[in-house]
Amino acid sequence: MKGEFTAKTLYPFAYKFWKKKGINMAPIAFVKLLIFKLNHAQLDYAFDKGILTWREMSITADQHSIFQFLHWDWGLPKRGVALVRNPGLLKIAGGALLDALCVFALGARLPKKYNRRKVIKWAKRYDWLFQHRLPK
Repeated sequence: MKGEFTAKTLYPFAYKFWKKKGINMAPIAFVKLLIFKLNHAQLDYAFDKGILTWREMSITADQHSIFQFLHWDWGLPKRGVALVRNPGLLKIAGGALLDALCVFALGARLPKKYNRRKVIKWAKRYDWLFQHRLPK
């Protein structure tokens, strides 16, 4: 029926948006949520040593992708050394990177065609990552 707004008829639009924008922004959202879980000492260290910069904190404002978040700059080796010198922060950052890649990989498996059972199964897995992988 023309003009019918159902999950099935709207799904192609949601899928197209997800593939164009959402799949790249979801891992960044995950990393940013993780940043809010750092304690004051870890956050101060990350900013003082340049591990986190304005670029990482503002990247979603311009709707960039995770691949722009994981960018090369000439300060990266120095930032990496600073991160390695703080094992607690390194563990969190490494875990965040792996989790962000998991979010991206799962995002790539969004069903192309609408199938209620498959979409619900995908959404439950996706939600689980945000609910259980972030530190409490």
